[in-house]
Amino acid sequence: MLVVAISALPVLIMLVYLYPTLLLCAFPFAELVNVFFGHYPVNIGGFDLVPSDPVIFFAVTYLVITVLRYPKRVMGVCKENIFLTVFLALVALYVVIYTPIYGQSAIGEARKTYSFLLFPILASLVIKTGEDLRRFFQVTILATAVVAIVTLGLAATQGNIIKVVGAEGAIMIALAAFAMLIHRFNRVVVFHPMVDRLLLCLFSALAIGLGHRTVWLAIGFGLMLVFWLYRVRRSLVIKSALVALWLLMAGGAALFYFPTVAAKLGAGFAGIISPSADSTASWRIEGWTDQLEGLQRSGRLLVGNGLGSYYRWQYGTNTVTVAPHNVYVQLMLKFGLVGLIIYALLALKFFRTSLTVRKTLDPGPTRAYIETGIVTFGAAHAYMSGYDFQLIMFIYFAVATSAAKLLQREARNSRRVSRIPARWFDQQGTPTPMDVHSPRYLDPQSSG
Repeated sequence: MLVVAISALPVLIMLVYLYPTLLLCAFPFAELVNVFFGHYPVNIGGFDLVPSDPVIFFAVTYLVITVLRYPKRVMGVCKENIFLTVFLALVALYVVIYTPIYGQSAIGEARKTYSFLLFPILASLVIKTGEDLRRFFQVTILATAVVAIVTLGLAATQGNIIKVVGAEGAIMIALAAFAMLIHRFNRVVVFHPMVDRLLLCLFSALAIGLGHRTVWLAIGFGLMLVFWLYRVRRSLVIKSALVALWLLMAGGAALFYFPTVAAKLGAGFAGIISPSADSTASWRIEGWTDQLEGLQRSGRLLVGNGLGSYYRWQYGTNTVTVAPHNVYVQLMLKFGLVGLIIYALLALKFFRTSLTVRKTLDPGPTRAYIETGIVTFGAAHAYMSGYDFQLIMFIYFAVATSAAKLLQREARNSRRVSRIPARWFDQQGTPTPMDVHSPRYLDPQSSG
């Protein structure tokens, strides 16, 4: 089987290079598979492969080939995403430095946790038209719809909806709910008006009903961003507030008739209000404190312990070796203040650029894509206070950056057209045939 796979690899690489949009659309479905099977890796040659590894491999292959064939084009994309490029370079440097120390753990951590940051670079190279972006966005929502439907099936078979899927699935559904909501605000249809409404209701109900507290934090922060973006449209804010009130009343009535679910959700909210009173939150917070204090005592606060280094702290009489479940703590432990600052600059540049571009746009698809990126990427940062990086957040990041890039390209082409002399156009505004042999079209600097 392995020999067949290796022999087919050149054909697959050629197919991916010729049709890169297929590779791009494979990422949302890789995230779909990762939601349900991410905790069941396949061991091949000593490496534990997760569902996203094949698409990451082909993405890296495509990027390497593109760099060799079009270095200036790739360099331009890297300059546009300068802090993202610097962060990826830092990850690559740490892999080189710490692989001799920690072995394949350094490579594995970079592959499983930080390879997702390659996706915005890939999307900038592959998405060339608005139609490409629209289809990719539809594929992303479709993959999320499959997650939602399977989640409903699991809830029906288990007789309980609380945490029937992990937080990865819940955040994927929650971010899709924000995406559909923003498209409705911009009067943009994704599939069909009725289908869009149904998906919005389904995603919203599941995101709350799954009962993941960190996802609730992301929903709350995302809603604050939505209200802030649309604060000037008072009628929309009032309607949204009325809908939220209706949902609270409907949810309260449902919890009254399902007291077991109400008790579980109430315990979850109590953990958000008072984390130290919750057993799970308290040991995580103690782990963050102990490890950061250890990092400071070791004198590695600036550069961190490196990729592949092991998590370890004492919780009472137990030795805990699991990840800290907090991206910001994780960045400090692995890359130190240097890595945390670079990532902060990456996020700040994204929000600053997106908000600047948004101000120039009227309601429509491009504005919907950019606002989707702002809200989902912002909400994901609340989620990251309790979990790791997720691929889905960089998918929506790439949607916004690709929309801004297409807008910039369109403006550049418009400026080029505006510099064409008016005599080159006929009365209907279409270009007239140019006689390149006519003296009036000769370059004045030429000797002819």
